[in-house]
Amino acid sequence: MALKILIIAAEPSGDKLGANLMRGLIQELNGREEIIFQGIGGPLMKNMGAISFYDFNDLSLMGFTEIIPNIFKILKIVARLSEYGLAWNPDVIISIDSPDFSLKISKNIKSKWPKARTIHYVAPSVWAWRPNRAKKMSKYIDHVLAILPFEPNYMRKAGISCEFVGHPIVTEELPSNQDIRLFRSSLGIDRETPIVSILPGSRKSEISKMLPIYLKGLELIVKRFPNLILVLASPLNVSEVVTQYLQKSKLPIIQISEKDNPLIFEERKKMLFSTSLAAIATSGTVTLELARMGAPFLVAYRSSLITEILLKMLVTTKSATLINILTGRKDIPELLFSECTPKNIFSVLSSLLTNSQLVKSQRISVEKAMVDLGSLGLDPKTRAAKSVLNFIYSTVKE
Repeated sequence: MALKILIIAAEPSGDKLGANLMRGLIQELNGREEIIFQGIGGPLMKNMGAISFYDFNDLSLMGFTEIIPNIFKILKIVARLSEYGLAWNPDVIISIDSPDFSLKISKNIKSKWPKARTIHYVAPSVWAWRPNRAKKMSKYIDHVLAILPFEPNYMRKAGISCEFVGHPIVTEELPSNQDIRLFRSSLGIDRETPIVSILPGSRKSEISKMLPIYLKGLELIVKRFPNLILVLASPLNVSEVVTQYLQKSKLPIIQISEKDNPLIFEERKKMLFSTSLAAIATSGTVTLELARMGAPFLVAYRSSLITEILLKMLVTTKSATLINILTGRKDIPELLFSECTPKNIFSVLSSLLTNSQLVKSQRISVEKAMVDLGSLGLDPKTRAAKSVLNFIYSTVKE
């Protein structure tokens, strides 16, 4: 019989995690058992064989003001996928990140099928805000795959089985020099011309808030560094919106888009980050990708006024960047909320382009953080797959 897995990812970072986990499970079973993956996923999970019943781009929302207008669509998807999960009777339900969406499906299924086996991949940031979520999760999540070393302690205290499996970023392969040369050539950029990467976000709300600020800051940058080439990488669901902003801008920005080829896009991003002299990124998963590929970067973040007020009230961490949280230092510059201005972007980005000591300190912090994230252990996708299979085979499906 085939191993049936209901797998749920609702945004690009979850799609990447899901695809890696699927690859790890297939490799671990090595043909001994067929696996069927169904649920919600993006292009990377689909490429690995997952059947996705919904377009996960419809779910890539962030911020209270953006979710409210789409709440009925989201609740409808949650209800229908929950009903399907009950009817399909999977061996395990794996929800990936996006806890405010994916955990609702596990909760719905568990409430009507108490013996359903549930796993959540990426522990919610209970160490940063809403710590009571861990206790609530214990009622409908059986096992958690943690990607941060300090998370199992929080989960276990709440009564949930949890294993640190490492962060997949630590095994991302670095592009070769030849790949980078070919990438630069494909964009018409010679080997010596400095590149600055622009990563304004993966959600439309982030683009509308961040990109106008970035563009104003970059106008100041190109006046001081006229030989710079600006390259912006845009995920599929925001590519058209980004293009509209760039068409209105006078800046000569090169856009590489996921819509051109979703599978090649990830590789092109790696090459871009590896060959960038500096980068600016909206807070999120992409900051770890930049760190792994070696690009010095700064982090910026703005949102709606309501969201910012709520975040300031609820978030307990002193940093928004995981590298800084892991090291307890501030080597990754952060421009958050009111500090995220064109003038400040110009100032910090100028420092990254000219201050070698600042860049050196950042790279030392990154190296330490990668060790903390599991770079010295087994491949995280293998550890995650082993943890999933051990959980399945050690529990009885009813």
